[in-house]
Parts: sequence; structure tokens; C-alpha cells
Amino acid sequence: MEKDNIVVSIIIPVYNVESTVSRCLDSVILQTYRNLEIVVVNDGSTDTSPNICDSYAKKDPRITVLHKQNGGLSSARNYGIEHCHGAYIAFVDSDDYLEPDYVSALLNLILNNNADLSICSYYDEHDNNGGQMKDLVTTGLDYLQESLKRREPRPIVAWDKLYNRSLCENNMFPIGKIHEDEFIYHEVLFGARKVALTSKKLYHYTKNEKSIISSPFSIKNLDRIEAYIQRLDFVIANNINDVYDSVFRDIIRDFGYALRRYRKTSDAAIRDRILKLINELKVISKPIRHYLSVPCKIMSILSEYPAIFSASLMIRYRIRNLYEQ
Repeated sequence: MEKDNIVVSIIIPVYNVESTVSRCLDSVILQTYRNLEIVVVNDGSTDTSPNICDSYAKKDPRITVLHKQNGGLSSARNYGIEHCHGAYIAFVDSDDYLEPDYVSALLNLILNNNADLSICSYYDEHDNNGGQMKDLVTTGLDYLQESLKRREPRPIVAWDKLYNRSLCENNMFPIGKIHEDEFIYHEVLFGARKVALTSKKLYHYTKNEKSIISSPFSIKNLDRIEAYIQRLDFVIANNINDVYDSVFRDIIRDFGYALRRYRKTSDAAIRDRILKLINELKVISKPIRHYLSVPCKIMSILSEYPAIFSASLMIRYRIRNLYEQ
């Protein structure tokens, strides 16, 4: 099939973004690759976002606006997947915007390398050092292993990628979760025969991570630990044993973060979910302790004693703070 005949679907979830959605849509409309299906999913917005999107659809026949009740980001993305028709799919957050050759460059990477997934570098509007990739073509499994073993992992996101449609259909986003990309990242890469990356920055990410981190702690913040535990279960089931230790470290790091912030609340529901997650970690990690490094093996054993497990993480945090002062 000729490149220009390939339909690329761009899915844009929209919820109360009247101040930024026009910039986002303008950047998509002005893509140098023209054969686009632009699927805007209005997820129950209560501001003027739906009217803005509808006005764009009247001007550009490539735009379809779907209106639905509010269900969250995962629900909106899944709804877009179910209603789009492109051979390839990209996700764009409505706060963000694209370089003009975003689609063209990512599609060329896929076609020139017979890849199922392409990934670009991106601009982080609040971090000049964020989002830089290297030029690379590799298997999905090799890239999964390499990315999970990084000491300073990049944020895991859906929007810096162009997907073969089947990867999206086979790995829908989990409804009702935050950190939704973390739940499917490993499955997407494992399902991709080949992955192509570019060092070229093609996407503008505008959210301020510092403001997200400083927001009040809630039970939903534990979703990422759940995602990491599911990832550990996945890599164990698929015998990807050289990343067991790395995934376990991610879990411990996030448990430490959650416990530090939980101390400022007295929410019994948060406490109960933390205990449930510690128990899940105990059950999943026990059979693989012989693969783990000594520090991780110790934490796996301590997970059988939740109070000691929690206390040890708090002690580690305090010691680290002393060294950093």
C-alpha cells in the first residue's frame, strides 16, 4: 500500500480544556501528512470545549467529535479506539500540541523498518532535559528489557507513539485507573515485533509534573503500585527474568513514596489498600526470590510482615535524606 493511502487515526480525549484545545487541534490539522482521521472524544466536558470541537469539525471533514458521559481518560481513549478506522493510531492529550511532521516522521519509521510501533522524543515545557530518545530500531522485547532496566526511567506515556492498530485493540486502557499507561506498557512492547525510535522531538508535553506531585495524596495514587505489581506478574509469566529485579525496585520505590505521603493522612481505605498490595507483592515475589539482588530479596521476605516492611522503607527514606542534606 502506498504511504499516502494509509489512514492514520489521531485520538484526542477532551475534558474541560477550553483554554488549550484549539492549539491542540490546530497542530493536528496542520500535519504535513494529510490522510488523517481525527477522532475527538468529548468525555462529558462542562465548559465550552464541546462547542469548540464541534466548530472545528464543521470546518474540516477529517474531524469527528464523539460526545459521551464522563468516564475518565482510559474510557475516552478506548471509546476512540472502538470508533476509529485507521491502520495506525496515535493519542494526543488535549493540553499538548504537535510538530507539523509528527505523523509523517512516525509513519515513515514504521514503514521503513517494518515496525509495529514508533516512538519519538518530545519537548517537556517544564523540563529542558526531558523526553530525549536515541535513534534505534530493535525488537519490542529488547526495548522492553532495556527500558525497564534503566536506573532513571523515562515517564511511561501513550502520546509519544504511533501504534499498529492491533496493538491498541489487544491492549485497551484500564477503566477507572490513573497512571493508566503503566498498566499496558509492558504488554504493548511485548506484543510489538519491532520498535523504531527517533531522537527528533515531535511532541510538546505541557503538564507540570511538579504540580501533579504536590497535589493531595489519595487512594488513586496507589494505582501505579498496582500497575507495577501486575508488570512483575507479567514478566514472571513470560520468563523475562533479567528484569525481575528492576521491576521489583520500581515497586519498592513507589511503596516508599506512598508510605511517606500516607503518614500525613488517616484514611483507613488507603491503609487497607496498601496492606492488600503488600500481600500481593509477597505472593508474587516469593517464587522468584532466588533471582533477586540481596536488597530486593530482603524486602520480598519482609513483605510477609507488613509492619516491618513499612518501617524499613521509612528508615531507608530517612537515611537517604540524611546523606542528601
